[in-house]
Amino acid sequence: MKSLHFTVLILFTATCAFSQRPDSAKTTKPIVLLNGIPVTDSVSLNKFDRIDFIQGKKAIDLLGVKAASGIYIISGDGKIPVYGEVVDRKGKKIKNAEVINSHGTVLTLTNDCGSFFLPSLGIDEEVVIRKKRFVEKRFVIQQTHHVITLNKN
Repeated sequence: MKSLHFTVLILFTATCAFSQRPDSAKTTKPIVLLNGIPVTDSVSLNKFDRIDFIQGKKAIDLLGVKAASGIYIISGDGKIPVYGEVVDRKGKKIKNAEVINSHGTVLTLTNDCGSFFLPSLGIDEEVVIRKKRFVEKRFVIQQTHHVITLNKN
């Protein structure tokens, strides 16, 4: 039987305790994304290689206020999840920068906070960050979190 390998993103949603009376408080379940797609059924992990936890401002910048309680990223395909920020020399976030693989395919764009998330990339895979009016930046995946600085043309 073939074993299943995949990356799962578990996103815990925040509840505002002050906006609800104690007797009406509801418990929230985590949102589970399997390779970027929400899963409503239970997920059985046959194997996992790594678990990352992102919290605070990084989590909110990556996925918005729904990630205020944090994000668990579980990887089980021999690859790693990659996330990060793209900034200019002054540290200003760069939105809508293209994140491109070695084949020239645009994998994602940075969001309004200059953040990106790629659920599954191989170690030593090359990635390019491109944005008009900036010098293209190439880097090799060696870790989960990256801060990429682009210089203006």
